[in-house]
Amino acid sequence: MSGRKCPAKVYDSGAMSSHTCGRAAAFEFGGRWFCKTHHPPTVKAKDEARHKAYTDKFNAEMARNAAARKAAAEQARRAACFDDLLEALQRLMQHANWMESCSHDDEGIKRDIERASAAIAKAEGTA
Repeated sequence: MSGRKCPAKVYDSGAMSSHTCGRAAAFEFGGRWFCKTHHPPTVKAKDEARHKAYTDKFNAEMARNAAARKAAAEQARRAACFDDLLEALQRLMQHANWMESCSHDDEGIKRDIERASAAIAKAEGTA
């Protein structure tokens, strides 16, 4: 070594002032010599690795949040269909019981089947 020292500015934790690194400089970059820690390509690579790790973690969290929102929306959509489905099925059961006891009205049954079909389509998300 030729006695070169790293010229990078170093800030002590909690301090408002800086000093030069002063470690032995073994890596040249842009006409200046740096230690391994402050060598600009090394610093850039570490910054990029930290940024990638943060971005990956952030994107994973966003994907989890989106999946949770989608599941909550689907649950709310299905809950909104519950009353319609229950009413349609109750009316069909009334017609089925009525048909067993006496003559039947085809038009009333057709209407209730249409309402049940609409409620089912709404619950399936196709309406």
